[in-house]
Amino acid sequence: MSCRHFRFFGVLLLCFLMQEAGHGEQIPSDSSVHHSFLQLYRKAGPTESSALAPAGYAIQPIDHAGRNTALTHEVFGYFPYWFRSRWAQLDYRLVSTIAYFSGEVNADGSVGDTHGWPKYTGDPAAAADVVNMINTAHAQGVKVVLCFTNFTSTEIDAIIGTPQFRTTFIQQALAIVQGGKGDGVNIDFEGINSSSKNALTQFMQALADSFHTRLPGSQVSCAPTDYDTRAGDWDLPALYNAVDLFFFQGYGYGWSGSSTARPVGLLPNTSFWGSLNITTLIDFVLTKIPADKAVLGVPHYGRRWPTVSGEVKAATQGTGTAFYYPDALGYIATYGRLWEQSALNPWFRYQDGTQWYQGWYDDPQSMGHKYQLVLDRKLKGVGMWALGMDAGNHDIWDVVAQFFGGISGVDATPVIPERVTLRQNFPNPFNPATTIEYAMPHAGFVSLKVFDLIGQEVAWLVHEEQQAGNHRVMFDAAGLPTGTYFAVLRADGHRLTQKMAFVK
Repeated sequence: MSCRHFRFFGVLLLCFLMQEAGHGEQIPSDSSVHHSFLQLYRKAGPTESSALAPAGYAIQPIDHAGRNTALTHEVFGYFPYWFRSRWAQLDYRLVSTIAYFSGEVNADGSVGDTHGWPKYTGDPAAAADVVNMINTAHAQGVKVVLCFTNFTSTEIDAIIGTPQFRTTFIQQALAIVQGGKGDGVNIDFEGINSSSKNALTQFMQALADSFHTRLPGSQVSCAPTDYDTRAGDWDLPALYNAVDLFFFQGYGYGWSGSSTARPVGLLPNTSFWGSLNITTLIDFVLTKIPADKAVLGVPHYGRRWPTVSGEVKAATQGTGTAFYYPDALGYIATYGRLWEQSALNPWFRYQDGTQWYQGWYDDPQSMGHKYQLVLDRKLKGVGMWALGMDAGNHDIWDVVAQFFGGISGVDATPVIPERVTLRQNFPNPFNPATTIEYAMPHAGFVSLKVFDLIGQEVAWLVHEEQQAGNHRVMFDAAGLPTGTYFAVLRADGHRLTQKMAFVK
C-alpha cells in the first residue's frame, strides 16, 4: 500500500477519534483550497478575458525607485488567472509581491498552460491583462513572480524525484519567468507524499540555486498547506537557507465538506473550535524556522453551508459553497451581521423556507485580529488568497494600510516620535473592535488600560517594556455594554487619555 494510502486512512482514523472525543474537529480534505478553486473555474468555463497583448508590446523590468509605499512587512498576494481582467482594481501601493497563478506543471517536468503569462519576449499568446498587470506592478516597484502548480501526488513524486524531470522543470521555469521579466518563482505543490520529503528538499534547493544564480535578486517561495506542514512533508529547517519566503496557508479549516459550519480562516486556539487553527499552525512553524521568512496566508473568501439550525457550529446538511467579501456585504445587508467572539469571526444565518443556511467569512475586523498575530509573532508578513476576490471593494485593503504601511511617498525609515502621544482610536464610534495607536520617543515600560465611565478597569491591553517608535493594539469590546470608554496610556512619565464610543 502506498504512503498516500496510509496517510488517507490515518486521516480517517484521526477524524473518527476526534469525533468520538466530542470535539468535532476536522482535517481538511486532500483536495486543497487552491486546487478546489482551480477546479471550480475550470468547470465553470473561461471567465478571464481572451484579449491578447498588442503586437510589439514590451514588458518593463521592475523599477525599485517607483515604490511609493512604506510597507513595514511583506504583503504577498496570489493573483489567479481567472481574475486577471481585474488587474486595474488591485492596490499596487499595498502589495510587495504578486504571484500570478499559475503555470501548470506536467508529470515529466514540462510546463503546460501558463494562462497568458508571456513565455518569451514577444510571445504572441501573451494575455493583454497579464502584460498590463506586470507593467503596472513593476512601475510601482512591486515584484511579480510566477506560481507553478501541481496537485497530484504521483506526478509530484515524478517531478521532484526523477533527475531528468526535475532538470526539465527548472530549466523551463527559469526561461519562462525570464521571458515575462518576472522577479521569481513560487512553488505550490500540494498532496505531497511523506516518502518524498527528501526529494522535495533537493528539488527546492536546486531550484533556488538555479534562480539565485541565473536571476540575481529573484525571490524563491513556496506555499505549504496546513496539512502538509504539520505532517512534516516540507522539511522547513533544511529549506530555510534556500527559500526566501514561506507562504503558510491559514485557511481551509471550514471547507466544502465540513461537518459543521465554521470559519474558513479560524484564528483562535479554543476547546470549542479545536486545535486546528491559524494560531497553532504558526506556533508549530516557529518551532521549525525563524519568523523572518514566514508569511501568514489569509482567506479573502468565505463559505456558506445548509445547516440543521441557526446555532453556532451547527451540523451541515450539504456542500459548502464559496463566496467573496462583496457577496458577504450583500448577505449581511439582508440578514444582518453576527460576531462570534470565540472564533473572532463574523458570520450570518438565514432561513429559506425550513432550511437554515450559515455563512462564515472574513471582514476588516477579523482580518485585524489575524494581522495582529503577524505582528505579535514577528512574522515576515501577510499573504492573500486571493487578489481579485474583493473586486473593487477597498475595505480590507484599508486594514492592510493600517497595520503594514502608509501610502504616497512615506519614508520607509522608521521615524522616532518627539513626544509620547496617544492617538484617537479608529474607527470611532466602533462595534465591537477598534485600533488604538500610540507613540513613544524612548524605550521603556508601557501600560495601556481601558476604563468605563465610572472608572472601572475593563481591559489591560499593554503591560510590558517596549522600544521607542509607533505602536498599535486592538481593543475588542464584545461582551461589554454600549457606552463611553477611556483608553489610558502611561509611558515615559506621561499619562494620556482618549475618549472612545462603543455603539452596538
